[in-house]
Order: sequence, then C-alpha cells, then structure tokens
Amino acid sequence: ETQWVPPQGQNRITGMIESRPDWVISRQRAWGVPIAVFIKEKPDGSVELLDDPEVKVLLVTGAGRGIGRGIAEAFLAEGARVMLSARSPAKGAQALAEIGLGDRVDFVPCDARDRGQVNAMVDATVARFGQVDILVNNAGGSDGFALVHEMTDEAWDNALALGLNTTFWATRRALRDMITRQWGRIINITSVEGKVGNKTA
Repeated sequence: ETQWVPPQGQNRITGMIESRPDWVISRQRAWGVPIAVFIKEKPDGSVELLDDPEVKVLLVTGAGRGIGRGIAEAFLAEGARVMLSARSPAKGAQALAEIGLGDRVDFVPCDARDRGQVNAMVDATVARFGQVDILVNNAGGSDGFALVHEMTDEAWDNALALGLNTTFWATRRALRDMITRQWGRIINITSVEGKVGNKTA
C-alpha cells in the first residue's frame, strides 16, 4: 500500500490506496457505509472516477436544499452516485449545476405527497443507476400549523403525507430492489418535535 496524494481540485479523495497497474482503489466510509472509489490516473496527472459494483447508489428525498442536499453532497464527496429528489424542477436543476459532478448525480422531480410520484422516483433511480443501495427519507414539513383544537383537516392530512406516508411509500418501493440484492440501508430523518412539542406562534 502507498499513500496517494491527489492533484489540486481532487483533494476529497484521500486515504490509503492499494496500487494496481493503471488504477487504484480508495476504500472509505460515509456515515458508516463502506464506499469503494476506483481511480484511474491520466497522463496529465488528473484522475478519473470509474464505476465499480461497490460504489453505492443513494436516493435522497427533499434534496433540493438544506439537510437533504447536505447529505447528498457528503456521500458524493465519498464517491457515491446520488439521485436527488425534490418537488421543484428548478431547484433540482440549480442543485445539479452547483454540485457539478456530471454523471455521478442526477435529479428526479417528485411531490412526496403523491404515492404514484414516489414510486416513480424510486423506479427512476433504479433505471438511471441500476439499483438503490441507500434510501434517505428526508422530505417532510407541513403548513397550516396551529394548536390541535384549531388545526384543519387539510393541514393534518398534509403533515401525515409529508411526514409519514412518503416514508412508507418510498421504503416499500425501495425494499423490492434491496431484498432482491440482499443489501440496503434506509435512513429516516425526522424532526426534534417528534420528541419535544413546540407551541405554535
């Protein structure tokens, strides 16, 4: 094993590298998940990331900004391939442009309150990257916040759809691929208000 120092602009790929004739493997971990990054060095000193079965595919809901996008970028920095999902196509296009990692990241629009769109989101990830290794259920939130005796049925239904239904729908769909391959991870993001109530303003 040798220590490989990446050229400028590639400093996210670090660690001990196992040498090969024309490529090296960087084995790292992202959030406890093993990531293998295959790197081919070019004559000009730059590097090329190569596909490998051990490179994980991540699907993140609510990934247009904030926590979801942060999770996606953390895994991308460790060599994963990532499907971003959010309701707004404009925010998705902006995220892809700002991330700028080409074929390793893509976006699928999805209203997380719609079961058909959630199913289509998972299917689109499998069609694009071949599988779903890690599902991050990050979509959530609501509107029409009020005290219980003042909350409308519409606000309640919306909160359940975003905070509960979408997690169930996405998990159920992704499990079909995970069970077939006998490997998968599901990460559910929730609010601290699930433990501690917050009086509305």
